[in-house]
Amino acid sequence: MKIAIIGSRGYPYVYSGYETFVKELSERLVKKNISVVVYCHKNLFKERPKKVNGVNLVYIPTIERKSLSQLVHSFQSMLHAVFSDADIILAVNSANGPLGLISKIFRKKTAINVDGLEWLRPKWKGFGAKYFYWASKLSTKLYNEIINDSEAMADFYKKEFNKDSTVIAYGANIRFSQKPELINKWNLEKNSYYLIVGRLIPDNNADVIVREFEKSKSNKKLVIVGDVPYKDAYVEKIKSTKDKRIIFIGYVTDQDELAELYHNCYIYIHGHEFGGQTQQC
Repeated sequence: MKIAIIGSRGYPYVYSGYETFVKELSERLVKKNISVVVYCHKNLFKERPKKVNGVNLVYIPTIERKSLSQLVHSFQSMLHAVFSDADIILAVNSANGPLGLISKIFRKKTAINVDGLEWLRPKWKGFGAKYFYWASKLSTKLYNEIINDSEAMADFYKKEFNKDSTVIAYGANIRFSQKPELINKWNLEKNSYYLIVGRLIPDNNADVIVREFEKSKSNKKLVIVGDVPYKDAYVEKIKSTKDKRIIFIGYVTDQDELAELYHNCYIYIHGHEFGGQTQQC
């Protein structure tokens, strides 16, 4: 069996849940002797090997603009995939719903992981929100299989779009603290900092957390792991803080480093569109 995966930024690449999903899935499929092709954003990779860890890679250029890059890339990737020898095309992100028309014309079997209710997220307003709703609805008509990551989402798609879907929940690789010295590179000590891990987008409320932390008299640091791969006024405003207690680490691709940042923090703060959560580390 040959599977083509479109809709992510590529492999191996760390940015969002989609890339993590594609990495974990493709590597496991390869171990089952299934041929996998992942379509990658060409300009995000300085080195462009044709195969990594048994995963075949195709690099497609795109317009690196926040609202257009992914859709333009997915459109080109879908065109390439339907002319390839792939047996199945797996798309991630419901924004790619309309592209199912292309695969349908070429009679390629398809599945799409639609993820969440994108049209309700703060970063998509007006036309963007309407597009996501329309695209999500189209995905239920144009793809052979709809995949949701929870029973709640499956129930929503059934009620809203009258479409059954397969539920495949995400897993997690549990790591334990083994190398506490790894946090020394950021001049951090155990229990001396609060930690945020996530993309710097309005949905995750990083600006709210930073603003309120600035008002506090805490003697601890606020460590922020994450960024965005494009120029963004929202991110620039957050990073313009003069508070020396706030440390922006950016992307952390080493999973051991990320695990140690978590295990040695004082409080882990998870900010998202449905309200924040805190967890003692």
